[in-house]
Amino acid sequence: MKIVYISKLNGAKWSGPSYSVPAQIDAQSKIDDVIWINLGQEENSEWNKLDYYYNKRKISFKKISGLMKPFDKPDLVVVEQFYAFSTEKVFYNLIKEKVPYIIIPRGEFTEAAQAQKHVKKMVANRLFMNRYMKGACAIQYLTQKEKDDSKICKGYPGLVIPNGTQEKENIKQQFSPDELCFTYIGRIDVYHKGLDLLIQACNLVKMELIRNSVIIKIYGPDRDGRLDEMKNLVEKFGLTTVIRFLDAVVDPEKKKVLLDTDVFLMTSRFEGLPMALIEAMSYGIPCAITEGTNMRNEVREYDAGWDCQNSSESIADMFLKVIDEKKFLSQKGRNAHRLSKEYTWNSIAEKSQLEYEKIIRRE
Repeated sequence: MKIVYISKLNGAKWSGPSYSVPAQIDAQSKIDDVIWINLGQEENSEWNKLDYYYNKRKISFKKISGLMKPFDKPDLVVVEQFYAFSTEKVFYNLIKEKVPYIIIPRGEFTEAAQAQKHVKKMVANRLFMNRYMKGACAIQYLTQKEKDDSKICKGYPGLVIPNGTQEKENIKQQFSPDELCFTYIGRIDVYHKGLDLLIQACNLVKMELIRNSVIIKIYGPDRDGRLDEMKNLVEKFGLTTVIRFLDAVVDPEKKKVLLDTDVFLMTSRFEGLPMALIEAMSYGIPCAITEGTNMRNEVREYDAGWDCQNSSESIADMFLKVIDEKKFLSQKGRNAHRLSKEYTWNSIAEKSQLEYEKIIRRE
């Protein structure tokens, strides 16, 4: 199968798609003929080492029929994310050339995501983006919940194929006997990642957290300029001994942080399928998550951690439950590692090939 991937990534190492998209394409390249065209202004220098990777300097991309053979007539085009292309003619040209394509919105079509910058998205949707959604052969969701929550695409053809991870050689063996360390790794995006709910929840059960030596470490870059606001709120609530904001971590440093963690914490209001969460579980780290992460059902099925609703009260109750069930950390960590094996990139590539072939036959 000949597949063209199109993205507009900035290559930031703290960004989930900067990991998941290259890993997804690399796994697919082992069983299909692929090229990857990235239209972002910045990129990860490692990508240039890939023989199937092209950026704006390597290729003048305007339309599919202008690509090198045999990718001028691909079997399928896969567009990573959606609104990043609102100022591009990618979808317009795909429809004009009658090239079959799928969209991987990575959570952008969910109701919660549509609520962000709602007016701007509503106008864009009505003017042209709705046409681009409808023109796709299918929308590829990362979880069933993402599909269910993407009501803007109700009735459109869809398939569910998750993000993946690599199996890890070293996994968590020992958990802290004295303190309880929660870790969040990701960008400081207050609304999206539910960091306001997290801080409010901690305030509700502050004394219990302090009494049980709970530490919450938040690693990531300040993406929406509200880090100082969050720090001030932590100080106002008297939570400076509990919540710590730290710089973003990548590669070996991130591995060390994860292996020093007791529970991986994610309080997102919405996600596609968070790479950081899957990676943490692949190290044998149990998780504490909100329903917005889209992993609630799987975590429950495997007993891989704790879950709650998207509210400060529910998150507070989850903290108390983790404290009360601290003795189950090792067991839940093993279960988390077992769950992560459902998301290896090689198996996902094989599933993708089967699903893509069905789409091509249908077209």
